[in-house]
Amino acid sequence: MGRRENNSSENKSEHQKLVDSVILRIKELENPKVTEQCIYRAPEKVRRINEVAYTPHVISIGPFHHKDKKLQSMKSMQQLKLIYLKCFLDGTGLKLEDCIGKLKEHFTDLLRIFYLSPNKRFQKRSEGTILEHLYSASELVEAGVEFKVHKTEKCLLEFEYDKGMLTMPKLDVSDRTEFHLRNIVAFEQAHFPAQTYITDYLKVLDFLVNSERDVDILIHKRIITTLLGDSNEVATMINRLCSNLIQPNMNNEYLSICEQLNEFYEKPMNKLKAGVKQLPLLQLY
Repeated sequence: MGRRENNSSENKSEHQKLVDSVILRIKELENPKVTEQCIYRAPEKVRRINEVAYTPHVISIGPFHHKDKKLQSMKSMQQLKLIYLKCFLDGTGLKLEDCIGKLKEHFTDLLRIFYLSPNKRFQKRSEGTILEHLYSASELVEAGVEFKVHKTEKCLLEFEYDKGMLTMPKLDVSDRTEFHLRNIVAFEQAHFPAQTYITDYLKVLDFLVNSERDVDILIHKRIITTLLGDSNEVATMINRLCSNLIQPNMNNEYLSICEQLNEFYEKPMNKLKAGVKQLPLLQLY
């Protein structure tokens, strides 16, 4: 009998262990120790580009910034979290087991899901083929490409190209955009290296935007809306998001669209048209 009880204890689910642990901490209401980490750490070379985007400003939820003296007192904050949790459970009548089961899903993963296309258009991916070149938005416009924003609310990732017209969903840029996208990209790099859908989107955007002129074109077409007030700042943010990223493949649909855009630009007549528009006025006479 004693052996069976030991085996039963050893086979206790991780979920139940977590529930028991939190219950114990609520009862003690002391500074609890984190025994299991479930928050992904951004790769150092990616984090170095903009450390502020990965650093908490008020409290630290995970273990990586636990000793940061600039944040509020860790001891008091840990106790406050437990007090709020206890009040929430008492007030709603919910069981701790149910709450933990729903909240264990990573917040960044949930945010990523909101961006993904519901119709599985981007699941087919190249094997070892990546996007190596795409002309910028201003170059494509000079060659005759027309940019258009989707009239309806589309998934952010859904580009459409047809006979010289590239249709794109709207991207709202705020002071939180880099924070959200950078964390999603880091999450994809760590957890979904073969399904980097958001990284694919940002890679195409990175090629389209090389300067504030490119941003101005997309703003004029209402593909980008921003409250930052500085097109150059938006361009810099987009270019930084793709720095030091490893991308072993890309979805086939993006590769096809980008290939068609490059082919459109490189048609002799369109290329000549773009070259003439780039010449200073005095050289035309």
